[in-house]
Amino acid sequence: MNKLGSFWLAIILAISGISTLFSSTSVKAESSDYIYTKEQLDALNHLNEIRSKIGVHPVKLNPFLTKAAENHAKYLNINPENNWSLLAHNEESNKKGYTGDDPSMRIKAVGGYSTGVLGEGIAFRSSLIEGIDNLIYGPYHRDSLISADLEEVGFAFVNGVIVGNYYLGDGDSVAHNDVVYPYNGQTNVDIGFYGDELPNPLNQFGVSKTGYAITYQTGKLLSLDTVYNVKITNSKGEDVPVFVQNGFAEVYIFPKDELAYNEKYTVTVTYNGYDTTDGWGNWKPTSGSKTWSFTTKPDPRFAKPDYLPDPTPIILPSGYYDSSGKYVPRKPFTKDNVGIGINGDLITVNPPAFIRDGNTFIPLRGVFDAIEAKVTWFKETHSIEIEKWYTTIRLTIGDRTAYVNGKPITLSVAPFISSEGSTYVPLRFISETIGAKVGWDAQNFVALIITK
Repeated sequence: MNKLGSFWLAIILAISGISTLFSSTSVKAESSDYIYTKEQLDALNHLNEIRSKIGVHPVKLNPFLTKAAENHAKYLNINPENNWSLLAHNEESNKKGYTGDDPSMRIKAVGGYSTGVLGEGIAFRSSLIEGIDNLIYGPYHRDSLISADLEEVGFAFVNGVIVGNYYLGDGDSVAHNDVVYPYNGQTNVDIGFYGDELPNPLNQFGVSKTGYAITYQTGKLLSLDTVYNVKITNSKGEDVPVFVQNGFAEVYIFPKDELAYNEKYTVTVTYNGYDTTDGWGNWKPTSGSKTWSFTTKPDPRFAKPDYLPDPTPIILPSGYYDSSGKYVPRKPFTKDNVGIGINGDLITVNPPAFIRDGNTFIPLRGVFDAIEAKVTWFKETHSIEIEKWYTTIRLTIGDRTAYVNGKPITLSVAPFISSEGSTYVPLRFISETIGAKVGWDAQNFVALIITK
C-alpha cells in the first residue's frame, strides 16, 4: 500500500434533535427506490468481510447516508481548496453544491437521521475499496469502521474523492465485546505508520513514523485516567517499545520503530480504571485484559511476485568480441551444452546444463545463484537447502523426495552429483518447488526461466 501523499479525514458527531435550515438544492433519497451501484455493494461486502474477521456484526447500506455522501463528494470536487485539511468536513453556504454545513446537517437534509451518533470519513483514492482500506490504515479513521456500534454506512466515489458516512446507533452506552486491529491471526500486516492522517496522531510523540498503528477498543466507556499497560513481543520474545495514547473507549498503540517483515507479534493490553457503560453516568471500577497476535507481510524484496509472465525465446547473439578485439562466432547450443536464459537474459554457467534421457538438467549452484537464491550444502547428509521467496527447499542427492517448507513432494528425477563434483537437478525442479515459470526453446536448446 502506498502511503505517500495520502491523507484521510474523520469526524464523529453526537447529535440530538438539531434543528437547522438547509439549502434548497438538497436532494432527498427515497429508501424504497434507491439503487446502489455495483462499486458501493462491493465496498460494503469488502468492509463486512473485514468486520467478520475482526469478530463484529455486518453492517448495511443506508440510502440517506449514501446520498449525503454523494452530495458532499460532489461538493469537494467543485470546491477542492480545503480537501487536504479538517475543513473538508465542512461546507460553506455561499458555494456551489452546498447541502449542509456539517455531516449531520447534510444527512438530515436528504431525509436521514436527525439524532444519534454519526461519523464521516474522507479519502482520496482511485476506488471505494482502496478508500476503505486506507481509512482502516489510519488509527483514528479505523475506529468507526471496525466499531461494534456501527450499524449503517453510506459510501460515495466521485472523481477520486471518497466520502463515507456512518450511523453508530442512538448513543446509549452499551457494553460490547472488545475489538482489536490488526485482528487476531491477521497476516500480511504493513510494517509502518507514517503519520499520513488528519489529525496526525504522531505529532504528540514528535516523530514522523512508527510501526503499524494498533487499536484496542475495550467495549466500555472508560475514564481518561484509565491506566493501560501494553506489552508487545516478537517471535523471539523480545520486547517492542511503544507509544500509547488513551481514548474514552480505546487505546492506540504505536511501536516506536517500524516492525520487521514476516514477523509474528503478540500484543497484551491490561487496564484499570472506571467505566460508565451502564448509560446512567455511574462510574465504577473496572479492569480487563486482551492478548492477540498478528504477522507482518513478507519483505517485498524477497516475496514472490503476484504475476510472472510466460517465458519467451531470447534473441541470441551471433557472437562476441574477445579481449584482443577479435570477433568470435557463438557456438550453437546442443543437448550437451544447453543455454540458460533467466528473465530474458542469457547467462553463463559452468559446468553447462545438458539433456539426458529426455530430461534437461541444470547445475544447481550456477542457476540458483543467478536467481538470487540462498544455497547451503550439508556434507554429512549429502543434502542441500535452498531459500527463495520465503520458501525453504530441502533435497538429498539420489532421493526423489524433496521438502518444501517441510512438506514432501516427489521430483520427476532425483538430483545427482556429476563426475566433476557439481550438483544437478531437473529443470522442472524450479517450477515444482519455488513456483518460477519454466519454458523450453527447442530450436536453440535454451532453457527459459522467469522469476520476475
